[in-house]
Amino acid sequence: MASITDFCVVHVPLVNEGTDVYRPVPAVDIGSGRYVLLRPDQYDPDDEEWMFLPGDVVTCEKSNRDDVRLLIAASRGNRP
Repeated sequence: MASITDFCVVHVPLVNEGTDVYRPVPAVDIGSGRYVLLRPDQYDPDDEEWMFLPGDVVTCEKSNRDDVRLLIAASRGNRP
């Protein structure tokens, strides 16, 4: 079972937006640079098209945006 320290926020790229847009999504760090995306209450697949979906395991790139360090979902990972 995940502990509170295993939870984080991963920024998921949105597609078909015309510009770079990211949705902050709660996630669980499962180790080895992999994260499981959780389904936020406001998730609406008819409103936004996410590159990765709730339940996906992703690997992330670290990025500095406006002097804030972010985890950006970059590719699908494998479950342990």
